[in-house]
Amino acid sequence: MSNGEWTKTPAEQLRQTREVKLSNETKLSGSAEFAVVFKPEVESTEYLSGSDDLEKLSERMMTAHYPLELPPDGAAILVVRVNVKCQASSACIASLVNPAPAPQFPGIAN
Repeated sequence: MSNGEWTKTPAEQLRQTREVKLSNETKLSGSAEFAVVFKPEVESTEYLSGSDDLEKLSERMMTAHYPLELPPDGAAILVVRVNVKCQASSACIASLVNPAPAPQFPGIAN
C-alpha cells in the first residue's frame, strides 16, 4: 500500500477479530492462559497457567470488550480459553481460543 503497510491476508483479518488489547502500564512481559465465563456478559475470569506476573490481568479481563455476543435474555453460558501475550513495550493481546467444556477448567461451576 502507499502508506508502507501491506494488505492483510484473510487469515490475519480473522485472527484480529478474535483479539482484544489490554493496557500494559506496568510493562508486563510473558504469556498466560485464562478461562473467561460469559453469561451473557463476562461473569468471571480465572488464571489457568503461564507467567505468574500476568495473573494480575484477571481484573482487567473482566472489563475488556470481547468480540462476541450472547443473547441477553438467554440462559447460555460460554467458557472460552483466552491466551494472553504481553511485551513490555506494547499492549497485551488477549486472543480468544475455541470454546472448551467447563470441566477442563478447575474451579468453574457448570
